[in-house]
Amino acid sequence: MCNGIMFIRAQTSLHLGTGSSVGAVDQPIQRERCTGWPTGYGSSLKGALRDGYRVLLINDGKAADRQAADEHPRLTTIFGPPRAQGSDHQGALAITDARIMLYPVRSLKGLFAWVTCPAVIAQLGGALQLMGAGDTRPQVPDVAVEDALVHAGCSLVVPNQQQGQQGHLVLEDVALKARTGQSEHALLARWLRGALGIPEGAFDDPQQRLVIVNDDVFGYFVQHCTELTQRVALDYDTKTAAGGALFTQEFLPPETVLYSVLLVEDPLPRTANGSDGLTSQMVVKEVEAICQRPLQLGSNQTTGKGWCRLRVQTASAAAWPAQEVQS
Repeated sequence: MCNGIMFIRAQTSLHLGTGSSVGAVDQPIQRERCTGWPTGYGSSLKGALRDGYRVLLINDGKAADRQAADEHPRLTTIFGPPRAQGSDHQGALAITDARIMLYPVRSLKGLFAWVTCPAVIAQLGGALQLMGAGDTRPQVPDVAVEDALVHAGCSLVVPNQQQGQQGHLVLEDVALKARTGQSEHALLARWLRGALGIPEGAFDDPQQRLVIVNDDVFGYFVQHCTELTQRVALDYDTKTAAGGALFTQEFLPPETVLYSVLLVEDPLPRTANGSDGLTSQMVVKEVEAICQRPLQLGSNQTTGKGWCRLRVQTASAAAWPAQEVQS
């Protein structure tokens, strides 16, 4: 068995929708029932990866068109056969719902912060354990409601005018006291840098952008700081809103980072025409190949929404470091 973890980093506004509304927003994003935090259903992710693999097979000359690609033995082994052919077997690849990892929040200084919280870090530890990435799990820091954990010298911190006093952060309309010197922050920032493939010292280096806030503060940001866009279509003759064409749509902002666990079991199911001897390690490699190019998730493709960069790491590569790191 070879498992992996897939990171989803939004490059444009992202709408993973529910298809229905229960409030003022006509087309809200998908959210977890218990927390209200943004999520991405595994079925949506698997469908996008399947379509990406069709394109990959066509570009590699292994299929003439999408229909032929959808019946290719490798695709049916990994993702399962097309619905029209029935359910001879399930796909070898299982994908969990995507969970929020980092949420971009506007900052008074330094443009934006990547915000996370202790509950998210604890969920990440559970995901690493699920995929078999070793026994070491992230240490969950204790963060007061008025505090924010940052790296020493963080460019987001507004200095305090009084000498010897800690600075503060202003994220959206929330002011928080900056706390530094936390090993949990330094270790998470280093792990994220490797997981997302970000060079040290880059503009988006987690060491400078990462802010750990209280769970309740994080919940406020992900509930009330999404993008809301009003959409309208005009009647050609009257130039008024066409019937049913005036609605509000919710988006996750660019730079949102989610993650999903990839679970692949051995032995893999075999189709009638063979599966080219695929192993679980090869399946993870195939998903990595899909993620080499940007992938479009969710709706509004023709308006440039939903484009994401995906990155896959195996369980061994994603293992949490055991040694302590000083901030």
